[in-house]
Amino acid sequence: LKTLSLSNQLLKNWTQSSNFDLELNRLRRDGKHELELKRASQLCLCVFRKKESLEKIIKKLSPNRPRGRVMHLLLPSMAAMLYMDKITPQGFADSTVEAAKKILSKHEANFLNSFFHKLIAQKDELLLAAQNDLNLGEELEKSWKKHFSTEQVQSFAECLSQEAELNCRLINYDSHDYRSE
Repeated sequence: LKTLSLSNQLLKNWTQSSNFDLELNRLRRDGKHELELKRASQLCLCVFRKKESLEKIIKKLSPNRPRGRVMHLLLPSMAAMLYMDKITPQGFADSTVEAAKKILSKHEANFLNSFFHKLIAQKDELLLAAQNDLNLGEELEKSWKKHFSTEQVQSFAECLSQEAELNCRLINYDSHDYRSE
């Protein structure tokens, strides 16, 4: 639940500030545990990598796209339930709904509960369909399909979906370090 809470906070603040590393660093300075931040950042990175697939699943399972704070809980929860090992989907769904009851309206918490039941019931089917998603974003995919063969686009998408062997993050960044006096 702490991981989900931090992921929710990271995603919400990242969409407003648009610098993920600076947001992580701010949370470090606020005294958050490094292990919790690592799990939350892994969950957020999974959301970033699989966002296109997650959006398609939302569109399939919900006629009206949820907004705002519901999406900030829904995306990391879906990513955890669908793509992360060591996560029990039903248990994660129950924890998320319980948290939602405390921070969202009753209607929004009920929406999440209903959505997660559909998600869990159709998990294997949804994952199978998601394997064919390129996760490039609609504009990029259209553009590449104009200029490259289907096999090339698929190859590019596979390269982009792989985790980097080396991941460099800002640690202990202080905005005062880069100001000119």
